Amino acid sequence: MIVKEVNGMQGLFAVQQYNVNEILFVIEGEEIHVPTRTSIQISSSVHINVKAPLAFINHSCFPNIVIDQKKIKVIKAIEPGDEICFDYNQSEFDLANKFECVTCGQWIKGAKHYKDYPCLMQPNSSFHHLLEKQNI
Repeated sequence: MIVKEVNGMQGLFAVQQYNVNEILFVIEGEEIHVPTRTSIQISSSVHINVKAPLAFINHSCFPNIVIDQKKIKVIKAIEPGDEICFDYNQSEFDLANKFECVTCGQWIKGAKHYKDYPCLMQPNSSFHHLLEKQNI
């Protein structure tokens, strides 16, 4: 993996191929209970404050990885040069730093705001576990 800048933003990019269901990373770092700009939510009340290179994994509405507790798993084949991305709306309940998606223009806020995202309302959407754990 390599961190590089594209269009004024830093991101994490693959230097080799990864296949679906591969474990890309095990998330390590300080466990905290309030989200930060660089934390990744691993359960209903636990976030891990990550460092590089994980801190450079950006959001995408078309992710190639997913957060599965403390594991980052490949859900779409990754080729060398592909940016490593996950959908923050499907992994984070309430983002500390909300932002406008550069791809679709929607505000990325987290699953707590699911009514703002019609695509997340689909029954097979992977974000439902966050709502269940938060009793929503």
